[in-house]
Amino acid sequence: FIHSGEIQHVADKLNEMVTNIPAAGLLAEVSVPFTDAVYDLQKPEESIRLYFATTHWILGVIKDSEGKWWYEVLEDFYQKSYFVNPKHLRVIPLDELTPLSSHVPAIEKRIEVRLVDQLVIAYEGDTQVQLFRCSAGVNKADVSLTPVGDFTTDYKRPSRHMIDGNDHHMNTFNLPGVPWISYLDVNGISFHGTYWHNNFGVPMSHGCINLPPDSAKWIYRWTNPVVGVGEQRGYKMMGGTRVTIK
Repeated sequence: FIHSGEIQHVADKLNEMVTNIPAAGLLAEVSVPFTDAVYDLQKPEESIRLYFATTHWILGVIKDSEGKWWYEVLEDFYQKSYFVNPKHLRVIPLDELTPLSSHVPAIEKRIEVRLVDQLVIAYEGDTQVQLFRCSAGVNKADVSLTPVGDFTTDYKRPSRHMIDGNDHHMNTFNLPGVPWISYLDVNGISFHGTYWHNNFGVPMSHGCINLPPDSAKWIYRWTNPVVGVGEQRGYKMMGGTRVTIK
């Protein structure tokens, strides 16, 4: 037997290559269980593994010396590129990036995170419109690493290479393509998609609020500020959706 929290739900879908890449790039997600991205097409053994549901910015297309096509993809932490098999990335269509419940006044939207229950609940006015299981921060000295209090989602981005520290060889996590991030404070606490475990309902994180990728995507689309199509981040001082963690 294998604990369900260690089993990932994946798909194995191949895609046609998109050749018309706008200057701002295209947002895409890995649509196979994993793909190995290479840093140098002349040295394919130097690679980094990208997992299902991670999100990445396509910058262009390139053909190698053997005639094989690749997507050039942004490595957004170190601001360089790596190369990915185009069949393994699904370009995310515009209708999956449009805001949800945009007709609802921003002041009517709010989120409640219940650490005891490991739940994220979204409200429009007094009406509950969504509920997700989450994995917030583990307890340290009987206190959750996820801070309690009132926050706002002032800063969002659809993809981020999350690294604990500045040297990924010396830290506790190195997670390329973390999807659908809605930040809550300047320390990086956020809602985000999680592809490295499926143990939602149990505290698991260093402080962030782990969600299944589709749940994090819903939060990202439903909250303010709106991140424009083709934009790598969105920020609006005091313009985010209210979040209470308790």
